[in-house]
Amino acid sequence: MVALQPPATDHRDLVAEHTCMRVRGVKDACASTRTRAVVGAFKTDGDLRN
Repeated sequence: MVALQPPATDHRDLVAEHTCMRVRGVKDACASTRTRAVVGAFKTDGDLRN
């Protein structure tokens, strides 16, 4: 059974998600992952995480 997902709104989003999955070592093409993107200027990595 394959989980239905909404269509990608932009081809770049799909390419970015596939690249992210490869970097994480996900080998199953049907695997479900969550990706978060944070945008902004932070002085330190600690500020970004909080």
